Amino acid sequence: MINYYPTVPKSSNRIRVNLEMVRYAKKFGIWTTARHFGTTCVTVQI
Repeated sequence: MINYYPTVPKSSNRIRVNLEMVRYAKKFGIWTTARHFGTTCVTVQI
């Protein structure tokens, strides 16, 4: 599991993490992606 909040704001790879999250959401759905990345469904949808 990747914890989104501590990782992304500090990361130089923010776009890569967001892209990975989008790909994961397409495959597994928003709710599962939110749990996997340790974030909310709203964050995944944006």
